Formats: sequence, C-alpha cells, structure tokens
Amino acid sequence: MLAVPTAQISQNWWLSVWSDATVAAEVAGTHAASHTYLAVYFLLGSAVLVAGFGSGVFITVGTVNAARATYDAFATKVLAAAPKWRVKFWVQIRGWG
Repeated sequence: MLAVPTAQISQNWWLSVWSDATVAAEVAGTHAASHTYLAVYFLLGSAVLVAGFGSGVFITVGTVNAARATYDAFATKVLAAAPKWRVKFWVQIRGWG
C-alpha cells in the first residue's frame, strides 16, 4: 500500500534534482544530460503506474472476495432459517396451537 506514495515522492524528488541540475547547467553555460534525467523520470513514472494498477487490482479483488463471503454467509443463514409459514403449517397440522 505504500508503493504508490513512495513512487510518487521519488518521482517528485527526481524532478527536483533534474530542475536543479538544469539551473546549475544554465548558470555554468553548459548543457545538462537531459536524456539521462528523462529516462530516470520515465522509469519512476512507470513505477507509479504499475504500483497504482497493482493496488487497484488488489483492492478490487479483495472487495469482491469480501462481498462474496458476506453474501454466502447471509444466504446460508437466510435459507437455513425456518420460514414463518412453515412453522404455522406444522403447528396447525400437529394440533399444537
């Protein structure tokens, strides 16, 4: 669950490093290696995407399984309970009432 925020923070940190390197390169009159910074930023962005997708799948599967278990427990209890009409019918037939 901490993968998405960690990847996002890493991506923001790398963007800050890239910006600082670009500013320092402009002050020095040189060029920063943009391809390297862009490649790392792309990889971190991909990590955010994969972590977000994995988290969404995990939550969806967990929710469906929990709903299925809750429904099964509810249906078992409801179907196992004696209906009111059946109790009245047996009481009348047996002459208990």
